[in-house]
Amino acid sequence: ALPLLVGCLLLAGVGLALAWASLQTAALAAVDLEDTGVASGIFSTSRYFGSIVGSSLLAGLLGADLQTAGYASVFGLVLVASLLSTIAAWQLR
Repeated sequence: ALPLLVGCLLLAGVGLALAWASLQTAALAAVDLEDTGVASGIFSTSRYFGSIVGSSLLAGLLGADLQTAGYASVFGLVLVASLLSTIAAWQLR
């Protein structure tokens, strides 16, 4: 179970690392030059807020179930959220 957990976390980390730079570039390119500072601040604030709320919700869902079943449930929820986010992003294109 540990190699699967490490593999999933590694895959998620690589995906997030590749996504953040392009997301910020796209967000800043969508605003006028004089609004770049505000857009950057809003982007960073929303990213940190989402990380805090998301990790808190997942910790609450995991609760005291620190066994494989708890992690599988959390990874399943994250997978569904990721797929929904991907579909929403494709709709914006």
